[in-house]
Amino acid sequence: MTYFQLKEANRLYWMVKGHLIPESWNEKDISKTYDSYIQRLWGNCERAEYSTLSFEAAWAKRQAKKIKRA
Repeated sequence: MTYFQLKEANRLYWMVKGHLIPESWNEKDISKTYDSYIQRLWGNCERAEYSTLSFEAAWAKRQAKKIKRA
């Protein structure tokens, strides 16, 4: 799974659950969740409007933690 696929899966999860995918999840679980949530959110445009900024902040924070650990 590429960085961009992982970020998109996390963005969809954020729009449904309000938090990022747990880091302990494996790629198979992330992929299944992505497939399920893309169908769930199809045509539900208002969710994307309200959660994009908070998602980007949470994603940046997680990435900063990863860089700090390395």
